[in-house]
Amino acid sequence: MPAVISTCLDNADYNTGTSTLTLVFDKWGTFEFYSVAVAVYDALIAAASKGQYFNFNIRNANYTYLRIA
Repeated sequence: MPAVISTCLDNADYNTGTSTLTLVFDKWGTFEFYSVAVAVYDALIAAASKGQYFNFNIRNANYTYLRIA
């Protein structure tokens, strides 16, 4: 899982076979988000503020998710 430079996000990974985005947060644990387009992952990785991008484009998008750790 690739490390990302962020104050709230430790790692991000994307499974193209299942369209699953896995995010590891430094304080909240590990979550899987389902049916996420690869463009969302690419934009997250490219975002200057990963936390801000997450809040506006993933958290508020009502993706189905599961805390896995």
